[in-house]
This record gives sequence, structure tokens and C-alpha cells, in this order.
Amino acid sequence: MKKWLLFRHKVILLTLFAALLGMLTLFSYHNYAWYEEPIAKIIAEEAVGTDETIGAGRESYPVYNQKLTAVLMNGESKGTQVVIENNYSDSLAYSQMYRSGDEVFLSLSDSASGGGHDR
Repeated sequence: MKKWLLFRHKVILLTLFAALLGMLTLFSYHNYAWYEEPIAKIIAEEAVGTDETIGAGRESYPVYNQKLTAVLMNGESKGTQVVIENNYSDSLAYSQMYRSGDEVFLSLSDSASGGGHDR
């Protein structure tokens, strides 16, 4: 009888732990309202073109241009679609290539000088 009671307590504790872990995971993926900076989820990407630039060692390398469509996930403009221009190089050292489904922090502005960073 005592073994059965201990087993039952273990099952209850493991179930509660699994439920708590599930709730914490769900919360961490849907906590957009806790951020002051706007977060956008990319819903479409389009390769616009390629430019050439010259590096520090006078070598030429390509810079790729992307047109991204994203939906704002928080803030006053939540649900609004925005179009983002992004440039990245092959090295991805100082730039980032984005794909549909990525979530990014944005710096919103009326000009084309705004940028985003990976979340």
C-alpha cells in the first residue's frame, strides 16, 4: 500500500512539473507585450538584387538585397504589415539574412535608415 502511495505522489509531482514547464514554454514564445521595442514576424521575403562592394583588402564581394514583409507583434501598431529593406553579405559578420518565420526587433522610422536585429 505504501509503495503505491509513493508511486502516486511521484506521478502527480511529475505531471505538475510537466504542466509548469509547458506553461513556461508557451509564455516564453508569446510574451511580445513585455517588450517596449517593436517586434515583427517576417511573413514574406523577396530577393531584390545584388550589389558589389569593396572590402578592407580591396577585394570585391557581393551584397545581397532583400525586401521583407513583416507583421508587428506588439505595441500600438500591433497587426500592421511593414515592408523592410535588408542588405547582407556572404560572411554575415555584420549583417543578417532573414527568412519567413523569423522574429526581429525593429527600430521604426519614416525613412529607410531603420534596421532590425535577430531576436
